[in-house]
Amino acid sequence: MFAADMYARFLRQSGETVLFICATDEHGTPTEIAATEAGLDAETFCQKLHELQAEIYISLGLSFDYFGRNSSVYNHELTQYFYQQLDKNGFIEEREMNLVYSFEDEGFYRIDTLLERSPHCGYGSARRDQCENCTTLLSR
Repeated sequence: MFAADMYARFLRQSGETVLFICATDEHGTPTEIAATEAGLDAETFCQKLHELQAEIYISLGLSFDYFGRNSSVYNHELTQYFYQQLDKNGFIEEREMNLVYSFEDEGFYRIDTLLERSPHCGYGSARRDQCENCTTLLSR
């Protein structure tokens, strides 16, 4: 975030036109897990998170032109526009991915978000697609 802010400021000072936008990430398994751990539904959790993030970013003086939510209508329209441009130019391809279905949660989870221990080095907090300890990629 700070690197992007510095780069946007540098470009502006260099006379470039810059639109620096950012949003609270409200989609995906990590958000669902964090909401559950906080004892909130995902929508309430994301609203609280957005308000907290906006407050922090304002207090830090980050130079966003717009800070929103990726669940907004504007973000959906922009995302669809970019998707359509990429698809039209042949940059979208279909791939299979392994998911785990939770009957309790009635939803799918990426395998890498469920890991508690790296299968490579035994690190106990490997919950992303790369182990933070041994830097091994955990899924592809």
